[in-house]
Amino acid sequence: RILPSINLAYNISDRLLIRGAYGKTLNRPEFREISPTYFYDFLFNSINVGNNELRTASVDNFDLRCEFYPRPGENITIGTFYKKFIDPIEMYFIPGVGSGGTRSITWGNAAQAVNYGIELEIRKKLDSLNVPVIKNLGIVANGAWIRSVIDLDSANVGNSNQQRPMMGQSPWIINAGLFYQND
Repeated sequence: RILPSINLAYNISDRLLIRGAYGKTLNRPEFREISPTYFYDFLFNSINVGNNELRTASVDNFDLRCEFYPRPGENITIGTFYKKFIDPIEMYFIPGVGSGGTRSITWGNAAQAVNYGIELEIRKKLDSLNVPVIKNLGIVANGAWIRSVIDLDSANVGNSNQQRPMMGQSPWIINAGLFYQND
């Protein structure tokens, strides 16, 4: 498959940049998702079986970011993103299978899904505080608010809701770190 990408940037000043990007990516099924063998999931008390008819999902990724660089080694970035999935892979309940509270789960391709949100990243050196103990330290933090909606095939969901958030997609993510740099 051809997976095109493009990244365009425009410098508003020597410290402020606007960046737009597009890239096409794939999400190939994992072995457990396509293997026709059964395995027990102790965490969810379910019997899972793969689906060898799964298709590889394709994703169109769009990004727009504003990047500010207060000084070398520091940045503040705010951005927005949008992802469109074709044939996303999702877990489905298999009705009428299992006993004693055990359920059966398989994977299938949904029709499509979208994932969009905003993100913020900050990288700051601590040397400007003039405290000798922390002069080689810096902090980095980022966070994202994410919304996802998947359109499920009515044959796979029965009477349940045809739209819901994507399986495993958190509505927000926060990361922080402390780093040391001494050339």
